[in-house]
Amino acid sequence: MATALQRLKNWIFESRSFLFSWYTKDRDRLQEPTKSLVELPPVLRKKLTIAAQKLPNDPVNTETIRSLIDEAFEQWRDRETHLEDNLPKNAENSVVIVTNPVMVVSRIVIEIIEAWATQKQVTVKILPWNSRPADPDSIQSKLQHYIEQDPADAAKKTEVMVIPNLSWCFLRAMDGLDGIDYLQKMLLHDSSRFWIIAAGQVTWDYLNSISDLEADCGRVSSLPKLESDSLCQWLAPIISELDITFADPRLESKILDADKDAETIYFEDLASISQGVSVIALHTFLASVTYEPSEEDEPGILEAQNPELPNLPELTSTDHYLLYFLLLHGDITLSALAHSLGDRESRVRKRIKILRNEGLVEENGEVLKINPIYYPKLKQELINNNFVINEFE
Repeated sequence: MATALQRLKNWIFESRSFLFSWYTKDRDRLQEPTKSLVELPPVLRKKLTIAAQKLPNDPVNTETIRSLIDEAFEQWRDRETHLEDNLPKNAENSVVIVTNPVMVVSRIVIEIIEAWATQKQVTVKILPWNSRPADPDSIQSKLQHYIEQDPADAAKKTEVMVIPNLSWCFLRAMDGLDGIDYLQKMLLHDSSRFWIIAAGQVTWDYLNSISDLEADCGRVSSLPKLESDSLCQWLAPIISELDITFADPRLESKILDADKDAETIYFEDLASISQGVSVIALHTFLASVTYEPSEEDEPGILEAQNPELPNLPELTSTDHYLLYFLLLHGDITLSALAHSLGDRESRVRKRIKILRNEGLVEENGEVLKINPIYYPKLKQELINNNFVINEFE
């Protein structure tokens, strides 16, 4: 497990470089508030970036996931030791954690799993992927090769399988769903293991619509929306390190919340517009920070303005499909995206370049994903254009 964990931990660190990867030299194409962010002095922007990259996973989601895994596992283990109750041996043998599609919940799962496995005295096998296999035809065989390996633990402890990102196990294409079929069979017939699976909401809805995956899973749970006080506590290290102050709130907020200070009103607004999703809140917070230079030799002031989401650029129907497929797959290479869309890679590359220049798509190496700050408005636009995007309740 140590090798797989280290590989995935390295990926987690590297994936943080997605932060601010939507910077573009063509700054005139960016809209507020993201334009204000790229116009920070380079030294301060670097400090802000580093502080954000050092930020731990938010404690509310971390504790929620730990509790979900713990409760589901204990219920399964209890059933396994009471077979006289005539329960199906595979009953509730998995927990699925469904999240907002722009949230990388695998970071949290991997963070907690090592200590959890030691506490529970179980053997954990983490699918050691940090991306989707390049060849869709190979997904099932690679899954099967890893999952069906004999456990290294000679003591034959209870084995727990971890799928940190279900979207890596399929590609929406004729040849890309065999891995999901294989996982369904394992969940249904393998009573000797407990499974921990993380999936984005769009991924989960799609797989349920085509394969009724939920019927073969145990507990399916979502994460709570973060409240304003939780966001404030989570982002406090950045605020403290860079001595960030808060601008006066809007006039209507002053009138309606006269008894609240600027920071309290700021985080209530942030929780509302981010829909309580940590990664959206973080990007929105960073985009709200502006710099006011001092007229004297004193340092300038970093000030968080009223949090706002940027407006979407004008999108075509082709863009809608492309962006939906990005949400569906979580993160994906250009070649895999083109294969899934059934379009020429050159055409997809052209549209991606435009969307990246406008800040809507992030790119790190060859991997593409949606910029989280655009998700709330993008979700609504897709819904308005007859795409089905549910909210897990």
